Amino acid sequence: MTTIIDPTDRAIDDAPDGDAAIPEVQLSFAELGVDLLFNLHFDTPLASMSAEQFISDVLVDGLAVRHLVVGWDFVFGQGRGGHADTLIAAGKQRGFGVTVMDPV
Repeated sequence: MTTIIDPTDRAIDDAPDGDAAIPEVQLSFAELGVDLLFNLHFDTPLASMSAEQFISDVLVDGLAVRHLVVGWDFVFGQGRGGHADTLIAAGKQRGFGVTVMDPV
């Protein structure tokens, strides 16, 4: 399973209701062999979650994550308070693995 957050890199208030790029993203992942794509809509309630709440509510309770792969510059949670190291520490406590990809 692959999870994307939509919209990305845009202010919430400026985001369109339906991102036209999503079908292209879905097709690209399908071509790579991804059989399940979860589109997590980035909205005000999601943006207001702390990093710890995102880990608990979305990753652990919602998706039952077993392993994450994130980029070296991945940030999440309110105010971008969570980083790859946050996920690694939480994974050790909550029983999931984390792989951090280096820049290419």
